[in-house]
Amino acid sequence: IIDGFTVSGGSANGMAKKGDIERCGGGWFNHGEGGTSNPTIQNCSFTNNFARDGAALYNFANEGVCNPQIINCEFIGNKADLDGGAMFNDSRMGICNPVLRDCRIIQNEATYGGGILNYTDGGESSPSINGCSFEDNIGYIRGGGIYSSEKGSGKCNPTITASFFSDNK
Repeated sequence: IIDGFTVSGGSANGMAKKGDIERCGGGWFNHGEGGTSNPTIQNCSFTNNFARDGAALYNFANEGVCNPQIINCEFIGNKADLDGGAMFNDSRMGICNPVLRDCRIIQNEATYGGGILNYTDGGESSPSINGCSFEDNIGYIRGGGIYSSEKGSGKCNPTITASFFSDNK
């Protein structure tokens, strides 16, 4: 359990391949590849982090399980020069189904998925989002608030309840 931390000013801007810690998860790289990584992250703030993918938080479940519980956290002003401004959920033949509850995702930027990007290639990336607000996020090509991308036999079906979306572009 991680409770009450601020993660700010992190950077992962290397030219490595997608899913590599040098390029993904400027604030936090949650590594479930080939295993399991299911932390509880609560009452935390992720601000002004930068990465090529998943600027604040990158959940990686390549052939593993990565299902964090993210409760009462805020993701503000993070920027990915590629995908997933606040968060990138990457299943790749694994299961990446984070639970977000009572979170604020505000003023994040990315090419795809200014707030959150869900990606799968043969796995499952279906977060559960409840009571969250998505405000003023920018997806320069698609998905200001949330963008999902399925490849192969993968499945991206986010469940969104009691949440608020405003001025995402």
